[in-house]
Amino acid sequence: MQAISEAAAALLAKFTPVQLRVYVGDTLRAMSILSASYTATGGGSEQFTIGCSCSAQATLQIAGAADLEGKTLKVCWAINGEEYPLMVGTVTAETYTGGVSELQMADAMSQNGNDVYAPAEALLAECTLKAALEDCAAQLGTTLNADIATLAEQITLETGVGNLPSDITIAAAAGQMAALLGGSAAIDRSGALTVLRFTASVGTSDAYSGGDSLRLKAYQVTGLIFRRTNTVTVDVPGAGAQTVDSTEDFPAGTTGAQIVVENNLATQALTDNAWAQMQNLSFYSGSFEIPGGLLYEPFDQIDIRATGGTYRTLITQISLSIDGGVRGSVTSAGAPVYGGAKNGYITKRLQDMAKKVYTLQTSVEGLSSTAATQDGKISQIEQTAEHITASVAEQGKALSDLQIKAGEISATVTSIVENGVDKVTTSFGLTIDESFVHIQRSGSEMENRLDETGMYVMRGNEIMLQANKDGVIGTDMTVRNYLIIGSHARFEDYTDDDGAAGTACFYI
Repeated sequence: MQAISEAAAALLAKFTPVQLRVYVGDTLRAMSILSASYTATGGGSEQFTIGCSCSAQATLQIAGAADLEGKTLKVCWAINGEEYPLMVGTVTAETYTGGVSELQMADAMSQNGNDVYAPAEALLAECTLKAALEDCAAQLGTTLNADIATLAEQITLETGVGNLPSDITIAAAAGQMAALLGGSAAIDRSGALTVLRFTASVGTSDAYSGGDSLRLKAYQVTGLIFRRTNTVTVDVPGAGAQTVDSTEDFPAGTTGAQIVVENNLATQALTDNAWAQMQNLSFYSGSFEIPGGLLYEPFDQIDIRATGGTYRTLITQISLSIDGGVRGSVTSAGAPVYGGAKNGYITKRLQDMAKKVYTLQTSVEGLSSTAATQDGKISQIEQTAEHITASVAEQGKALSDLQIKAGEISATVTSIVENGVDKVTTSFGLTIDESFVHIQRSGSEMENRLDETGMYVMRGNEIMLQANKDGVIGTDMTVRNYLIIGSHARFEDYTDDDGAAGTACFYI
Protein backbone atom coordinates (compact mmCIF):
# COMPACT_ATOMS: atom_id res chain seq x y z
CA MET A 1 0.00 0.00 0.00
CA GLN A 2 1.38 3.39 -0.98
CA ALA A 3 2.44 5.43 2.06
CA ILE A 4 0.99 8.96 2.23
CA SER A 5 0.36 11.58 4.90
CA GLU A 6 -2.62 11.37 7.25
CA ALA A 7 -4.00 14.59 5.77
CA ALA A 8 -3.86 13.21 2.22
CA ALA A 9 -5.40 9.90 3.36
CA ALA A 10 -8.28 11.75 5.02
CA LEU A 11 -9.01 13.66 1.83
CA LEU A 12 -8.91 10.49 -0.29
CA ALA A 13 -11.36 8.85 2.12
CA LYS A 14 -13.79 11.66 1.30
CA PHE A 15 -13.22 11.03 -2.44
CA THR A 16 -11.61 14.44 -2.92
CA PRO A 17 -10.56 14.88 -6.60
CA VAL A 18 -6.89 14.36 -7.45
CA GLN A 19 -4.66 16.01 -10.05
CA LEU A 20 -2.28 14.27 -12.45
CA ARG A 21 1.16 15.60 -13.34
CA VAL A 22 3.71 14.44 -15.89
CA TYR A 23 7.49 14.83 -15.66
CA VAL A 24 9.89 14.37 -18.57
CA GLY A 25 13.07 13.55 -16.70
CA ASP A 26 12.98 15.97 -13.76
CA THR A 27 11.07 18.64 -15.67
CA LEU A 28 7.35 19.13 -15.04
CA ARG A 29 5.57 19.21 -18.40
CA ALA A 30 2.77 21.75 -18.54
CA MET A 31 -0.23 19.97 -20.04
CA SER A 32 -3.88 19.28 -19.46
CA ILE A 33 -4.38 15.60 -18.58
CA LEU A 34 -7.99 14.72 -19.26
CA SER A 35 -7.93 11.16 -17.87
CA ALA A 36 -5.69 8.21 -17.19
CA SER A 37 -5.97 4.47 -16.77
CA TYR A 38 -3.42 2.39 -14.89
CA THR A 39 -3.04 -1.39 -14.47
CA ALA A 40 -0.54 -3.27 -12.30
CA THR A 41 -0.32 -7.07 -12.11
CA GLY A 42 1.10 -9.25 -9.37
CA GLY A 43 1.34 -12.55 -11.25
CA GLY A 44 -1.02 -15.50 -11.42
CA SER A 45 -4.30 -15.15 -13.30
CA GLU A 46 -6.27 -18.23 -12.20
CA GLN A 47 -3.94 -19.81 -9.65
CA PHE A 48 -2.23 -17.69 -7.02
CA THR A 49 1.58 -17.99 -7.06
CA ILE A 50 4.86 -16.20 -6.38
CA GLY A 51 8.10 -15.90 -8.34
CA CYS A 52 6.49 -14.02 -11.22
CA SER A 53 7.75 -11.00 -13.10
CA CYS A 54 5.04 -8.37 -12.94
CA SER A 55 4.42 -5.26 -14.98
CA ALA A 56 2.44 -2.05 -15.13
CA GLN A 57 0.90 -0.12 -18.03
CA ALA A 58 -0.89 3.21 -18.30
CA THR A 59 -2.84 5.20 -20.86
CA LEU A 60 -2.99 9.03 -20.73
CA GLN A 61 -5.51 11.26 -22.53
CA ILE A 62 -3.93 14.72 -23.01
CA ALA A 63 -5.42 17.84 -24.56
CA GLY A 64 -3.43 18.93 -27.61
CA ALA A 65 -0.36 17.45 -29.28
CA ALA A 66 2.12 15.87 -26.85
CA ASP A 67 5.04 14.63 -29.02
CA LEU A 68 6.32 12.30 -26.28
CA GLU A 69 6.65 8.93 -28.03
CA GLY A 70 9.85 7.16 -26.93
CA LYS A 71 10.25 9.42 -23.89
CA THR A 72 10.46 8.15 -20.31
CA LEU A 73 7.80 9.82 -18.16
CA LYS A 74 7.07 9.99 -14.46
CA VAL A 75 3.34 10.28 -13.78
CA CYS A 76 2.34 11.59 -10.36
CA TRP A 77 -0.93 12.27 -8.59
CA ALA A 78 -1.43 15.19 -6.26
CA ILE A 79 -3.94 16.20 -3.60
CA ASN A 80 -3.95 19.28 -1.36
CA GLY A 81 -0.53 20.25 -2.69
CA GLU A 82 1.07 16.87 -1.83
CA GLU A 83 2.49 14.82 -4.73
CA TYR A 84 3.04 11.06 -4.98
CA PRO A 85 4.31 8.85 -7.84
CA LEU A 86 1.90 6.70 -9.84
CA MET A 87 4.18 5.18 -12.49
CA VAL A 88 7.48 5.58 -14.34
CA GLY A 89 7.47 4.25 -17.88
CA THR A 90 8.26 4.77 -21.54
CA VAL A 91 5.74 6.04 -24.07
CA THR A 92 5.49 3.13 -26.50
CA ALA A 93 2.82 4.63 -28.77
CA GLU A 94 1.18 8.01 -29.32
CA THR A 95 -1.92 8.86 -31.38
CA TYR A 96 -3.52 12.25 -31.99
CA THR A 97 -7.22 12.47 -32.84
CA GLY A 98 -9.67 15.34 -32.52
CA GLY A 99 -7.34 17.53 -30.52
CA VAL A 100 -6.51 14.81 -27.98
CA SER A 101 -3.24 12.83 -27.68
CA GLU A 102 -3.40 9.29 -26.32
CA LEU A 103 -0.16 7.98 -24.83
CA GLN A 104 0.48 4.28 -24.17
CA MET A 105 3.06 3.70 -21.41
CA ALA A 106 4.90 0.59 -20.22
CA ASP A 107 7.30 0.16 -17.30
CA ALA A 108 10.88 -1.16 -17.50
CA MET A 109 9.79 -4.76 -16.88
CA SER A 110 7.52 -4.65 -19.94
CA GLN A 111 10.10 -2.81 -22.04
CA ASN A 112 13.28 -4.74 -21.27
CA GLY A 113 12.26 -7.81 -19.29
CA ASN A 114 12.18 -10.15 -22.31
CA ASP A 115 15.88 -9.64 -23.06
CA VAL A 116 18.14 -12.60 -22.17
CA TYR A 117 19.73 -12.27 -18.74
CA ALA A 118 23.54 -12.09 -18.87
CA PRO A 119 24.79 -12.28 -15.26
CA ALA A 120 27.96 -10.52 -14.23
CA GLU A 121 30.87 -12.97 -13.88
CA ALA A 122 31.21 -12.24 -10.15
CA LEU A 123 27.68 -13.59 -9.60
CA LEU A 124 28.56 -17.07 -10.86
CA ALA A 125 30.15 -17.80 -7.47
CA GLU A 126 28.79 -17.15 -3.99
CA CYS A 127 27.04 -13.78 -3.78
CA THR A 128 24.24 -12.00 -1.96
CA LEU A 129 20.68 -11.88 -3.28
CA LYS A 130 21.07 -8.09 -3.22
CA ALA A 131 23.95 -8.24 -5.72
CA ALA A 132 21.95 -10.52 -8.03
CA LEU A 133 18.86 -8.27 -7.92
CA GLU A 134 21.00 -5.17 -8.52
CA ASP A 135 22.42 -6.90 -11.61
CA CYS A 136 18.88 -7.56 -12.91
CA ALA A 137 17.89 -3.97 -12.16
CA ALA A 138 20.87 -2.60 -14.10
CA GLN A 139 19.96 -4.75 -17.12
CA LEU A 140 16.37 -3.48 -16.90
CA GLY A 141 17.75 0.06 -16.99
CA THR A 142 16.91 0.98 -13.41
CA THR A 143 18.01 0.59 -9.78
CA LEU A 144 16.99 -1.66 -6.87
CA ASN A 145 14.41 -0.48 -4.33
CA ALA A 146 16.27 0.49 -1.14
CA ASP A 147 14.00 -1.45 1.26
CA ILE A 148 14.32 -4.62 -0.83
CA ALA A 149 18.09 -4.13 -1.02
CA THR A 150 18.25 -4.20 2.79
CA LEU A 151 16.28 -7.47 2.96
CA ALA A 152 18.14 -9.12 0.08
CA GLU A 153 21.54 -8.32 1.55
CA GLN A 154 20.81 -10.79 4.35
CA ILE A 155 20.40 -13.74 1.95
CA THR A 156 23.39 -15.57 0.48
CA LEU A 157 23.27 -17.56 -2.77
CA GLU A 158 25.88 -20.22 -2.05
CA THR A 159 26.49 -21.05 -5.71
CA GLY A 160 25.54 -17.68 -7.16
CA VAL A 161 23.21 -17.53 -10.16
CA GLY A 162 25.13 -19.98 -12.34
CA ASN A 163 22.37 -22.61 -12.16
CA LEU A 164 19.87 -20.35 -13.95
CA PRO A 165 19.13 -21.47 -17.54
CA SER A 166 21.43 -19.84 -20.08
CA ASP A 167 18.46 -18.51 -22.07
CA ILE A 168 16.42 -17.17 -19.14
CA THR A 169 15.03 -13.67 -19.56
CA ILE A 170 15.83 -10.80 -17.21
CA ALA A 171 12.21 -10.78 -16.03
CA ALA A 172 12.16 -14.51 -15.29
CA ALA A 173 15.51 -14.34 -13.50
CA ALA A 174 14.27 -11.46 -11.34
CA GLY A 175 11.11 -13.48 -10.59
CA GLN A 176 13.12 -16.47 -9.33
CA MET A 177 15.20 -14.15 -7.16
CA ALA A 178 12.08 -12.42 -5.81
CA ALA A 179 10.55 -15.79 -4.86
CA LEU A 180 13.34 -16.25 -2.29
CA LEU A 181 11.82 -13.27 -0.43
CA GLY A 182 8.34 -14.79 -0.69
CA GLY A 183 7.12 -12.53 -3.49
CA SER A 184 7.30 -11.54 -7.15
CA ALA A 185 9.47 -9.07 -9.06
CA ALA A 186 8.00 -5.77 -10.24
CA ILE A 187 8.81 -2.14 -10.96
CA ASP A 188 7.62 0.14 -8.14
CA ARG A 189 5.82 3.44 -8.68
CA SER A 190 9.12 5.33 -8.60
CA GLY A 191 10.56 3.15 -11.38
CA ALA A 192 12.89 0.93 -9.27
CA LEU A 193 13.03 -2.88 -9.27
CA THR A 194 11.21 -4.21 -6.22
CA VAL A 195 9.73 -7.39 -4.77
CA LEU A 196 6.00 -7.50 -4.13
CA ARG A 197 5.49 -9.09 -0.71
CA PHE A 198 2.46 -9.60 1.50
CA THR A 199 1.89 -6.58 3.69
CA ALA A 200 0.77 -6.77 7.29
CA SER A 201 -1.54 -3.76 6.93
CA VAL A 202 -5.06 -4.34 5.68
CA GLY A 203 -7.20 -1.78 3.88
CA THR A 204 -10.99 -1.66 3.78
CA SER A 205 -13.27 -0.83 0.86
CA ASP A 206 -16.86 -1.21 -0.23
CA ALA A 207 -17.58 -3.18 -3.40
CA TYR A 208 -20.02 -1.65 -5.84
CA SER A 209 -23.30 -3.54 -5.65
CA GLY A 210 -24.22 -5.73 -8.55
CA GLY A 211 -21.81 -7.80 -10.64
CA ASP A 212 -19.11 -8.38 -8.06
CA SER A 213 -17.77 -11.92 -7.86
CA LEU A 214 -16.27 -13.57 -4.77
CA ARG A 215 -15.70 -17.29 -4.09
CA LEU A 216 -17.74 -18.73 -1.29
CA LYS A 217 -14.72 -20.31 0.37
CA ALA A 218 -11.47 -18.80 1.50
CA TYR A 219 -8.28 -20.00 -0.17
CA GLN A 220 -5.52 -20.82 2.30
CA VAL A 221 -1.97 -21.50 1.20
CA THR A 222 -0.86 -24.63 3.08
CA GLY A 223 2.57 -25.24 1.59
CA LEU A 224 5.30 -24.15 -0.78
CA ILE A 225 7.57 -26.23 -3.03
CA PHE A 226 10.58 -24.77 -4.80
CA ARG A 227 11.51 -27.05 -7.71
CA ARG A 228 15.12 -26.82 -8.89
CA THR A 229 16.36 -28.28 -12.17
CA ASN A 230 19.87 -29.76 -11.98
CA THR A 231 21.97 -30.75 -14.97
CA VAL A 232 23.81 -34.04 -14.45
CA THR A 233 26.07 -36.24 -16.59
CA VAL A 234 25.15 -39.91 -17.21
CA ASP A 235 26.84 -42.67 -19.20
CA VAL A 236 24.60 -43.95 -22.02
CA PRO A 237 25.57 -47.28 -23.63
CA GLY A 238 26.75 -46.64 -27.13
CA ALA A 239 26.59 -42.87 -26.74
CA GLY A 240 29.02 -42.15 -23.91
CA ALA A 241 28.56 -39.32 -21.43
CA GLN A 242 25.33 -37.36 -21.84
CA THR A 243 24.00 -34.34 -19.95
CA VAL A 244 20.41 -34.65 -18.72
CA ASP A 245 18.13 -32.60 -16.48
CA SER A 246 16.76 -33.84 -13.17
CA THR A 247 14.46 -32.01 -10.76
CA GLU A 248 14.84 -31.62 -7.01
CA ASP A 249 12.01 -30.46 -4.74
CA PHE A 250 12.35 -28.42 -1.56
CA PRO A 251 9.04 -28.51 0.37
CA ALA A 252 7.86 -26.33 3.21
CA GLY A 253 4.55 -26.31 5.08
CA THR A 254 2.04 -29.10 4.57
CA THR A 255 0.26 -30.78 1.67
CA GLY A 256 -3.09 -29.54 0.41
CA ALA A 257 -3.18 -26.17 -1.33
CA GLN A 258 0.52 -26.06 -2.15
CA ILE A 259 2.23 -23.61 -4.47
CA VAL A 260 4.85 -25.19 -6.75
CA VAL A 261 7.40 -22.70 -8.10
CA GLU A 262 10.21 -23.39 -10.57
CA ASN A 263 13.31 -21.93 -8.93
CA ASN A 264 16.86 -22.89 -9.87
CA LEU A 265 18.28 -20.82 -6.99
CA ALA A 266 16.45 -22.80 -4.33
CA THR A 267 17.82 -24.57 -1.28
CA GLN A 268 15.85 -25.95 1.64
CA ALA A 269 16.89 -23.03 3.86
CA LEU A 270 15.79 -20.49 1.25
CA THR A 271 12.48 -22.32 0.78
CA ASP A 272 11.85 -22.24 4.53
CA ASN A 273 12.64 -18.51 4.58
CA ALA A 274 10.19 -17.77 1.75
CA TRP A 275 7.49 -19.91 3.36
CA ALA A 276 7.83 -17.95 6.61
CA GLN A 277 6.67 -14.84 4.74
CA MET A 278 3.39 -16.38 3.55
CA GLN A 279 2.46 -19.32 5.77
CA ASN A 280 -0.53 -17.59 7.36
CA LEU A 281 -1.94 -16.32 4.09
CA SER A 282 -5.69 -16.89 3.67
CA PHE A 283 -8.06 -14.95 1.46
CA TYR A 284 -11.17 -15.00 -0.70
CA SER A 285 -10.57 -14.76 -4.42
CA GLY A 286 -12.65 -13.07 -7.09
CA SER A 287 -13.03 -9.77 -8.93
CA PHE A 288 -14.91 -6.63 -7.98
CA GLU A 289 -15.22 -2.88 -8.52
CA ILE A 290 -14.38 -0.48 -5.70
CA PRO A 291 -14.58 3.29 -5.27
CA GLY A 292 -11.14 4.87 -5.03
CA GLY A 293 -8.28 2.41 -4.63
CA LEU A 294 -5.48 4.79 -5.58
CA LEU A 295 -3.21 3.60 -2.75
CA TYR A 296 -3.61 -0.13 -3.34
CA GLU A 297 -0.91 -2.21 -5.02
CA PRO A 298 -0.56 -5.91 -5.94
CA PHE A 299 -0.07 -8.21 -2.94
CA ASP A 300 -1.93 -5.77 -0.62
CA GLN A 301 -4.59 -7.30 1.58
CA ILE A 302 -7.98 -5.62 1.64
CA ASP A 303 -11.26 -6.27 3.44
CA ILE A 304 -14.11 -5.97 0.94
CA ARG A 305 -17.54 -5.10 2.29
CA ALA A 306 -19.95 -6.75 -0.12
CA THR A 307 -23.36 -8.36 -0.12
CA GLY A 308 -23.37 -11.02 2.60
CA GLY A 309 -20.48 -9.74 4.70
CA THR A 310 -16.85 -8.66 4.73
CA TYR A 311 -14.23 -10.71 2.87
CA ARG A 312 -10.44 -10.59 3.21
CA THR A 313 -8.88 -10.57 -0.27
CA LEU A 314 -5.36 -10.36 -1.66
CA ILE A 315 -4.89 -8.10 -4.67
CA THR A 316 -3.14 -9.77 -7.61
CA GLN A 317 -4.18 -7.16 -10.16
CA ILE A 318 -5.53 -3.63 -9.85
CA SER A 319 -6.78 -1.28 -12.56
CA LEU A 320 -7.53 2.41 -11.91
CA SER A 321 -9.54 4.94 -13.90
CA ILE A 322 -8.58 8.51 -12.96
CA ASP A 323 -10.40 11.59 -14.22
CA GLY A 324 -10.38 13.69 -11.08
CA GLY A 325 -12.21 10.94 -9.25
CA VAL A 326 -10.77 7.44 -8.95
CA ARG A 327 -12.49 4.13 -9.60
CA GLY A 328 -10.75 0.80 -9.04
CA SER A 329 -11.13 -2.69 -10.46
CA VAL A 330 -9.51 -5.40 -8.34
CA THR A 331 -8.76 -9.07 -9.03
CA SER A 332 -7.77 -11.62 -6.41
CA ALA A 333 -6.52 -14.84 -8.04
CA GLY A 334 -6.73 -18.04 -6.06
CA ALA A 335 -7.99 -21.59 -5.99
CA PRO A 336 -10.37 -23.25 -3.57
CA VAL A 337 -9.01 -25.74 -1.04
CA TYR A 338 -9.22 -29.47 -1.89
CA GLY A 339 -9.29 -28.83 -5.61
CA GLY A 340 -12.38 -26.81 -5.51
CA ALA A 341 -15.73 -28.44 -5.10
CA LYS A 342 -17.60 -25.15 -5.54
CA ASN A 343 -20.79 -26.44 -3.93
CA GLY A 344 -19.16 -27.67 -0.81
CA TYR A 345 -17.46 -30.74 0.59
CA ILE A 346 -17.78 -33.06 3.56
CA THR A 347 -14.74 -34.52 5.27
CA LYS A 348 -14.89 -37.10 8.05
CA ARG A 349 -11.71 -38.18 9.87
CA LEU A 350 -11.46 -40.97 12.43
CA GLN A 351 -8.25 -41.64 14.38
CA ASP A 352 -7.50 -44.15 17.15
CA MET A 353 -4.66 -44.37 19.69
CA ALA A 354 -2.62 -46.68 17.43
CA LYS A 355 -2.23 -43.84 14.90
CA LYS A 356 -4.51 -45.51 12.39
CA VAL A 357 -6.32 -42.91 10.32
CA TYR A 358 -9.40 -43.22 8.17
CA THR A 359 -10.52 -40.28 6.03
CA LEU A 360 -13.69 -40.08 3.96
CA GLN A 361 -14.26 -37.03 1.76
CA THR A 362 -17.26 -36.45 -0.47
CA SER A 363 -17.99 -33.55 -2.78
CA VAL A 364 -19.70 -32.79 -6.04
CA GLU A 365 -16.53 -34.02 -7.76
CA GLY A 366 -16.69 -37.50 -6.24
CA LEU A 367 -15.74 -39.63 -3.28
CA SER A 368 -12.32 -40.34 -1.75
CA SER A 369 -11.54 -42.84 1.00
CA THR A 370 -8.10 -43.23 2.61
CA ALA A 371 -6.89 -45.54 5.38
CA ALA A 372 -3.36 -45.17 6.74
CA THR A 373 -1.16 -46.48 9.56
CA GLN A 374 1.82 -44.92 11.22
CA ASP A 375 4.26 -47.38 9.56
CA GLY A 376 3.41 -46.18 6.06
CA LYS A 377 0.72 -48.67 4.98
CA ILE A 378 -1.89 -46.84 2.91
CA SER A 379 -4.98 -47.87 0.97
CA GLN A 380 -7.02 -45.44 -1.08
CA ILE A 381 -10.17 -45.56 -3.19
CA GLU A 382 -11.31 -42.68 -5.38
CA GLN A 383 -14.56 -42.66 -7.31
CA THR A 384 -15.72 -40.07 -9.86
CA ALA A 385 -18.19 -40.14 -12.71
CA GLU A 386 -15.34 -41.04 -15.07
CA HIS A 387 -13.43 -43.76 -13.25
CA ILE A 388 -12.70 -45.76 -10.09
CA THR A 389 -9.14 -45.98 -8.82
CA ALA A 390 -7.90 -48.18 -5.96
CA SER A 391 -4.37 -48.50 -4.61
CA VAL A 392 -2.58 -50.26 -1.76
CA ALA A 393 0.93 -49.27 -0.72
CA GLU A 394 3.44 -50.33 1.91
CA GLN A 395 6.16 -47.70 2.15
CA GLY A 396 9.34 -48.86 0.39
CA LYS A 397 8.03 -52.34 -0.47
CA ALA A 398 5.01 -52.84 -2.67
CA LEU A 399 2.34 -51.05 -4.62
CA SER A 400 -0.71 -52.41 -6.38
CA ASP A 401 -3.17 -50.40 -8.44
CA LEU A 402 -6.55 -51.05 -9.98
CA GLN A 403 -8.19 -48.58 -12.35
CA ILE A 404 -11.52 -49.03 -14.02
CA LYS A 405 -12.67 -46.72 -16.80
CA ALA A 406 -15.37 -47.03 -19.41
CA GLY A 407 -14.00 -49.64 -21.83
CA GLU A 408 -10.73 -50.15 -19.99
CA ILE A 409 -9.37 -52.04 -16.96
CA SER A 410 -5.71 -51.81 -15.93
CA ALA A 411 -4.15 -53.60 -12.96
CA THR A 412 -1.11 -54.93 -11.12
CA VAL A 413 2.04 -52.89 -11.05
CA THR A 414 4.59 -53.76 -8.37
CA SER A 415 6.98 -51.18 -6.96
CA ILE A 416 10.02 -52.12 -4.88
CA VAL A 417 13.06 -50.39 -3.41
CA GLU A 418 16.26 -52.19 -4.36
CA ASN A 419 19.67 -50.96 -3.20
CA GLY A 420 18.26 -47.50 -2.60
CA VAL A 421 16.88 -47.16 -6.18
CA ASP A 422 13.14 -46.89 -6.87
CA LYS A 423 12.08 -49.52 -9.44
CA VAL A 424 8.76 -50.51 -11.04
CA THR A 425 8.42 -53.98 -12.63
CA THR A 426 5.53 -55.65 -14.47
CA SER A 427 4.92 -59.33 -15.00
CA PHE A 428 5.61 -59.25 -18.76
CA GLY A 429 9.11 -57.82 -18.43
CA LEU A 430 8.75 -54.01 -18.24
CA THR A 431 11.07 -52.36 -15.71
CA ILE A 432 11.26 -48.65 -14.92
CA ASP A 433 14.00 -47.31 -12.66
CA GLU A 434 15.99 -44.09 -12.34
CA SER A 435 18.21 -44.98 -15.33
CA PHE A 436 16.11 -46.57 -18.10
CA VAL A 437 12.86 -48.04 -19.18
CA HIS A 438 13.78 -51.76 -19.81
CA ILE A 439 11.70 -54.23 -21.80
CA GLN A 440 13.05 -57.81 -21.65
CA ARG A 441 11.32 -61.08 -21.08
CA SER A 442 12.97 -63.62 -18.84
CA GLY A 443 15.41 -65.80 -20.82
CA SER A 444 15.46 -63.54 -23.92
CA GLU A 445 18.78 -62.21 -25.24
CA MET A 446 17.01 -59.13 -26.73
CA GLU A 447 16.35 -56.05 -24.66
CA ASN A 448 14.87 -52.60 -25.37
CA ARG A 449 16.12 -49.60 -23.42
CA LEU A 450 14.53 -46.15 -23.47
CA ASP A 451 15.60 -42.96 -21.69
CA GLU A 452 15.64 -39.20 -22.30
CA THR A 453 18.61 -39.55 -24.71
CA GLY A 454 16.99 -42.00 -27.13
CA MET A 455 16.09 -45.65 -27.80
CA TYR A 456 18.50 -48.65 -27.81
CA VAL A 457 17.80 -52.25 -28.93
CA MET A 458 20.39 -54.58 -27.33
CA ARG A 459 21.47 -58.15 -28.08
CA GLY A 460 23.42 -59.01 -24.98
CA ASN A 461 25.92 -56.16 -24.57
CA GLU A 462 25.82 -55.26 -28.29
CA ILE A 463 23.72 -52.34 -29.57
CA MET A 464 21.78 -53.58 -32.60
CA LEU A 465 19.78 -50.38 -33.15
CA GLN A 466 20.00 -46.93 -31.62
CA ALA A 467 18.06 -43.72 -32.28
CA ASN A 468 19.28 -40.56 -30.57
CA LYS A 469 20.55 -37.06 -31.35
CA ASP A 470 23.25 -38.57 -33.56
CA GLY A 471 20.66 -40.22 -35.81
CA VAL A 472 19.75 -43.88 -36.35
CA ILE A 473 22.54 -46.51 -36.33
CA GLY A 474 21.79 -50.19 -36.94
CA THR A 475 23.62 -53.51 -37.13
CA ASP A 476 22.72 -56.31 -39.63
CA MET A 477 19.96 -54.26 -41.24
CA THR A 478 17.79 -55.73 -44.04
CA VAL A 479 15.56 -53.68 -46.34
CA ARG A 480 13.04 -56.03 -47.97
CA ASN A 481 11.74 -53.83 -50.78
CA TYR A 482 13.64 -50.60 -51.48
CA LEU A 483 15.78 -48.02 -49.62
CA ILE A 484 15.34 -44.25 -50.05
CA ILE A 485 18.33 -42.05 -49.11
CA GLY A 486 17.70 -38.33 -48.81
CA SER A 487 15.20 -36.87 -51.25
CA HIS A 488 16.42 -38.16 -54.60
CA ALA A 489 18.04 -41.64 -54.39
CA ARG A 490 16.27 -45.02 -54.25
CA PHE A 491 18.05 -48.41 -54.18
CA GLU A 492 16.19 -51.65 -55.02
CA ASP A 493 16.48 -55.01 -56.74
CA TYR A 494 16.25 -54.74 -60.55
CA THR A 495 15.70 -57.24 -63.39
CA ASP A 496 16.50 -56.10 -66.91
CA ASP A 497 14.69 -57.06 -70.12
CA ASP A 498 16.89 -60.18 -70.50
CA GLY A 499 15.96 -61.41 -67.03
CA ALA A 500 19.32 -60.60 -65.44
CA ALA A 501 19.02 -59.63 -61.77
CA GLY A 502 20.99 -56.81 -60.18
CA THR A 503 20.77 -53.70 -58.06
CA ALA A 504 19.67 -50.31 -59.36
CA CYS A 505 19.89 -46.74 -58.04
CA PHE A 506 17.03 -44.58 -59.30
CA TYR A 507 16.80 -40.77 -59.22
CA ILE A 508 13.51 -39.63 -57.69
